[in-house]
Amino acid sequence: MKNASLLSSLRAVLYSFGKEAAAAKLSLVNALSATAFKPGDALAEYHEMLMYMLAYPDNAAVYTAADKELKRLAALLKRSSPAQKQAVNDKGLPYTRMTARFTADMLHLLESDMQCEITLDSFEDDARSLSSVLGITLPSLEKETAAAEEENEALLDTLGIRKADRLRFILSELQSLDAQPLVKDMLWQELKAYINIDATHQSFSRAFNRVHSADVFYHDALQKRIEFEQMLHTPLPAPEVMDTAQHGQLIQVIRRAMVLTMRETDTSTFMQPASLRYFKLERGISVAVYGMTAPHQLPLQSYIGYTLFKNGLPAAYGGSWVFGNTALFGLNVFDSFRGGESAVIMGQLLRVYHQLFRLARIEVEAYQIGKDNDDGINSGAYWFYHRFGFRSLDAKLRRLAQAEEHKIAASKNYRSPRKTLLALAESNIALAISTGPKDSVEHYLGKISAHIIRHYRGLRRDAVNNASHRLMIDLRTDQAFVQNYRHSFEEWALFAETFGVKDKIGLAILRKLIVLKEVDPYSYNECINQLLARL
Repeated sequence: MKNASLLSSLRAVLYSFGKEAAAAKLSLVNALSATAFKPGDALAEYHEMLMYMLAYPDNAAVYTAADKELKRLAALLKRSSPAQKQAVNDKGLPYTRMTARFTADMLHLLESDMQCEITLDSFEDDARSLSSVLGITLPSLEKETAAAEEENEALLDTLGIRKADRLRFILSELQSLDAQPLVKDMLWQELKAYINIDATHQSFSRAFNRVHSADVFYHDALQKRIEFEQMLHTPLPAPEVMDTAQHGQLIQVIRRAMVLTMRETDTSTFMQPASLRYFKLERGISVAVYGMTAPHQLPLQSYIGYTLFKNGLPAAYGGSWVFGNTALFGLNVFDSFRGGESAVIMGQLLRVYHQLFRLARIEVEAYQIGKDNDDGINSGAYWFYHRFGFRSLDAKLRRLAQAEEHKIAASKNYRSPRKTLLALAESNIALAISTGPKDSVEHYLGKISAHIIRHYRGLRRDAVNNASHRLMIDLRTDQAFVQNYRHSFEEWALFAETFGVKDKIGLAILRKLIVLKEVDPYSYNECINQLLARL
């Protein structure tokens, strides 16, 4: 009961700041450090509070005490048995197990991670038969053997694959489909395989998966409101210069941050390492942004992911779908760090994206503010974005929001009812940073589809072949160039034909676009702006 009482007191003061709060936190952590913990809910809750104190420390003493306690809990878990640790599995704690589903590509990355071990756990009952997959990949001499066994485990027994090697075997078979990544991804997903990930080192855990932060930022108060316009236009510092080891470590931390919270994003799994940029900002915040490899990028636009760090700890993640001067943006704060400086986090992320891509409009999907998302409704996410200047794209909902603003202004106790928040969440919202025309990838994609229907009777392959042939002639290039940049050549060929890009300057920009999409999303988007300005 002593633990419970101390944890309750720590919970009560965790989000308070000032001299008294700092002294109380330090006293409570010191008291808890003298108590015994067993793996369970109390340990997990304490672990979360300690992580929050590392991200939002009052002073050096609080930071040091929290860090020391996290190391003590890690040592306790290291010497605990698997049975004892079951109560805290799937939480990303040191020396524990997670059982989840990830893409085959992420599992290949984890195979080379020396601080964890991965094994096959099970298949869902309605999963695709393994024999139908191995029938594609096995040597022809063994395909009849694969077809004869319907049960996955029986098939693996027949093939003589030891339990410890079964995941590695399946992944290696799927590697034969690397040239067809979408097919490989589909087959792996349909296998519905659950994977055990056992942490074998302290660093493979949420608390110790950090980037080096030489200067810890200490808080005498939480900054809940910001001067957003000023922050948005405050010039970014130059990105950090990293050596090979630092660059590799940052990528590892970004990917582990997702795995350790049993999440996965395309941008982290399929990251284009050369696109990684890392900015150190104010109040202990740093932001890494990164694009994806060409086979996984979206048509015309760029999906640019980010990880935001607070005092070196991954605190938020998400991405933005960028095209010209517009972007669709998503924000996710890791659970451990909610109740912190969410306005600062949001403002800094918008600052980074606005300045890197010269955005005139940033849009947020309705899901983020509560459509089919109870968390968004319960947190009042609409009003959070509204404070930054985001407004509904639907005129009727803009009028509803204005009426609600009047009610809020008239009574400090007024809260928008759930019904109203649900209504406001029916439309995307957008922040207009500047006036003038805004680019929309949907507009251009729609025009291209209409062109194919009108001129090729909807026969897509005929359209691609003809447009590619024409662009090869216009660019005075050859098939080798097309093959080297095949992931971007076809889409820009269709764009060029649809919008009649034939002039010398326009074609020079097209050539740059085709090359840059593969390697540099920042210069790529700048070229998009140049091209669209000429249409």
